[in-house]
Amino acid sequence: MIMAAISLMALGARTQDASWYFMTGPHFVDYYAPDGGGYLATDNWNGDAMPKQFYVGRSLIYGLELGTSLSLLQIQDFPDELVNKNFLDWDLMLSYKPLYKKVINENHWFDPYLWIGGGLTRINEETNPLVNVGAGIDFWLNEWAAFNVHTAYDAAMGDGKAYTHHGVGVKFRIKGNKGDRGAIEPMDLSTEKKQEINDQIRFAAKNIQFETSSDVIRQESYKDLDNIVSIMKNFPNTKFDIHGHTDNTGDDAMNLDLSKRRSASVKKYFMDKGIDGSRLFPEGYGETKPIATNDTPEGRAQNRRVEIKLR
Repeated sequence: MIMAAISLMALGARTQDASWYFMTGPHFVDYYAPDGGGYLATDNWNGDAMPKQFYVGRSLIYGLELGTSLSLLQIQDFPDELVNKNFLDWDLMLSYKPLYKKVINENHWFDPYLWIGGGLTRINEETNPLVNVGAGIDFWLNEWAAFNVHTAYDAAMGDGKAYTHHGVGVKFRIKGNKGDRGAIEPMDLSTEKKQEINDQIRFAAKNIQFETSSDVIRQESYKDLDNIVSIMKNFPNTKFDIHGHTDNTGDDAMNLDLSKRRSASVKKYFMDKGIDGSRLFPEGYGETKPIATNDTPEGRAQNRRVEIKLR
């Protein structure tokens, strides 16, 4: 199991999320439920409101998360005579989150998961290995914190007794920083790949249109903007410049202001679609960087544009 965990951590070096998770809260143990006492019947639960369960985990790839937990407790209800009431449960677990893409890219608040694992349990001065399966839900309150509920079935080996294990808690997420090896940085992309991304974005950006003399994006532009969003989400730690331009019709200062507002409007659209604003760098140049003549209607139309490219 230890070797498997090391291998998964190595795979996690290429994760798109690279987040760390920390959780603590109260938990409850039931030794009677496996023998027909009722899985969620609370009559024989051992536990109190004190936070005596602790979890640390790291996201890997494809919605997988590797974590470890430590649970401590004083047992009162036990099928046999208690020589020592101190309870310990240590687990190493591998979780799968089926909605991980929505949670990462769209700030989705409902985050269920399943896990398998194993570890050690100690009660009545006897230590036994165990295997377990479980399920839980993170209810994300914001980008960094969630309310958690979880439950598991723990099967102790040898002479150990099986039990059900339930808990609630507060979970905190610390996202991988910009230097995290798990992120796909622009420097990891080949020159050919960068060119391919820029070409795809340039093609889509040609169709970005605004209401006349306004920074309001026209609805027919949404499809192309959404295509750009998909590209950005495929390379989640890349950064993008958003440059607004106008033709030379009208006042220079007004054109400069309009180009800045239009690039900011595009940034806001991307952020509303789940793109982190720290990845986006809007700027406006007014009429100062034409790509065609301003002496013809066709040329002025080409100069009224928003350019988006890898930074």
